[in-house]
Amino acid sequence: MDSVDEHVRFAELLDIYGNLLSDRQREYMYLHYAEDLSYGEIAEQSSISRQAVHDAIVHAREALRRFERELSLLSGPKSDGLDMERIIEVIRRLERIASEDILYDTRRLKESVRDLKQLILREQTDV
Repeated sequence: MDSVDEHVRFAELLDIYGNLLSDRQREYMYLHYAEDLSYGEIAEQSSISRQAVHDAIVHAREALRRFERELSLLSGPKSDGLDMERIIEVIRRLERIASEDILYDTRRLKESVRDLKQLILREQTDV
């Protein structure tokens, strides 16, 4: 069971990185963390097993942790000087890549993540 702090943290991570998750993961995470539904309630509403909901949420949490570990958008130092237009542009590029059914070449994904990280870190050191 999640502690209150973990619950809040995953809700915040979902707000930041939610569009990088699959539709199913994003929906179940939203229902669990924003709507506060149990796995059983989500399973019943979605006509799937509780275990399927559990597995999707576990994988989504792992992905959100990985995104935060790599990008640190939630826990990193805040700066008013960030070029939000460029950041949003790179995030949209990441969303387009993440929406592909099969990702044969991860080079574009890695480049986009690197670009976003450099943009954020560069802006933070300029302040």
